[in-house]
Amino acid sequence: TCELSLFTVTRWEGGEYMGNEQVDNTQQHTDDIYRIFVPIEDDALMKSLEVDENGDYIVQGVMTSDAMDEEDDSISPDGMDCSYFLEKGWIKYEHGNKPEQFIGEPLEVRVGQFEHPTTMKSVNGIFVKGRLFQQRELAQQAVRTITDLQKSQTKRRMGWSIEGNVKERNRKTGKIQKSVLRNVVLTMNPINTTTWAELAKSFERDHSLTIDMDEQGLDKALS
Repeated sequence: TCELSLFTVTRWEGGEYMGNEQVDNTQQHTDDIYRIFVPIEDDALMKSLEVDENGDYIVQGVMTSDAMDEEDDSISPDGMDCSYFLEKGWIKYEHGNKPEQFIGEPLEVRVGQFEHPTTMKSVNGIFVKGRLFQQRELAQQAVRTITDLQKSQTKRRMGWSIEGNVKERNRKTGKIQKSVLRNVVLTMNPINTTTWAELAKSFERDHSLTIDMDEQGLDKALS
């Protein structure tokens, strides 16, 4: 369902806009053809998946954290150099180096505290946002998998693994204090189980209808 609330009336004359203002229940008495812009308030549309200008899906989530992983290792988020990743790195689908596994690229990274979407626990880690190339078959497969998990009642999520180099460890604890990130990997079997991947949703996209009608049709619409 959709709700039509407020709309804009624009008069066309000689192929150019002659005026544009917000109206509620006040009729505009002008000539020629009216163009009515109607915003659509539809929950299903407003929660549609976010895509960029190329039609690529936007994926995001915490890719690593300082939590102990399943190999009894821990990485300091503050000590991870992400510059190579942002400039030259890739988003991959599962580990491997086959060309088809390179399915996306990063857009931004942020270090901080983030809430896990299913456990609701705070995670100290690195948040990544990137785009998945829509033409890549494995990117489409990743989108379907992430979407299915987000729609289900399960607390399981596709997660991330990271590829890079260790530069420095704490001599006492063995914790990785400095590292260089090269690629991130979308995987169903993350070593660090506090990571998660999700598809960004767009709440700002313009969902509207534009209708041309004459003055008689406008009178009926406003009545």
